[in-house]
Amino acid sequence: MSIVAFKDYLASTSMTFSYKAVMVLALLDAVDQHGKASQSALIARFHAFYLDRQRRNLHTEKERDRNPSPLLNPDEVSDAQLWQILARYPLPLMDEFITVDDDSVRIKSSIWAQMSAADLVELREIAQ
Repeated sequence: MSIVAFKDYLASTSMTFSYKAVMVLALLDAVDQHGKASQSALIARFHAFYLDRQRRNLHTEKERDRNPSPLLNPDEVSDAQLWQILARYPLPLMDEFITVDDDSVRIKSSIWAQMSAADLVELREIAQ
């Protein structure tokens, strides 16, 4: 896998009603110099995105009758609920690019090794 494939995936995948973009932004904020972040750091940054939207009186999530999201009220959601969301939706869909193990999430080593500072900026721009 390559950094180009990762950027192409983010640029071409549907992000409507998706946690992928927020997860990528959170991961880019949380990773260390090896492209690895603790689950707790990823959860905290993912949560911060929704808390910030709530503070600014912006919609945090689309309301739906079936299976309402706990992120409608991000100040009431637990880290366990946030991890369930991440582990159920965006992370498995991005397993070509991101690896999850017991307590960390990382951008695959083969991709991380190719990344430049400009690539990190571009990934962030695509996700935003």
